[in-house]
Amino acid sequence: MFTGIVVWGGLFWLFPFIEKKLRKEQQKVSFDERDQLIHRKSVMVAYVALWLYFVAACVITWCIVGPHGSISVNVMPLTLIGGLVIFTSVQGLASLIQYGRRGKDG
Repeated sequence: MFTGIVVWGGLFWLFPFIEKKLRKEQQKVSFDERDQLIHRKSVMVAYVALWLYFVAACVITWCIVGPHGSISVNVMPLTLIGGLVIFTSVQGLASLIQYGRRGKDG
């Protein structure tokens, strides 16, 4: 069973190429310069929010525990999951705000 998982996992890198071939048969969606600029800006805003979140999480944890205290190891995965949620949420919200800022004509 382990060998089968390793073989199928080794072939998993082919999935994007196969999906790209199948997607060509479907309708193409245009992704122009405006969409690319909106994506870059929303990723940058989410990146800044992520750093602010991590700084706040570290400072708050340090204030609660103190300089000589210790925290549980269970806090780190929760911090990482929180960072993922913050990054994704802020990126989506920033994209929605930027698309809603102008009409369909740009």
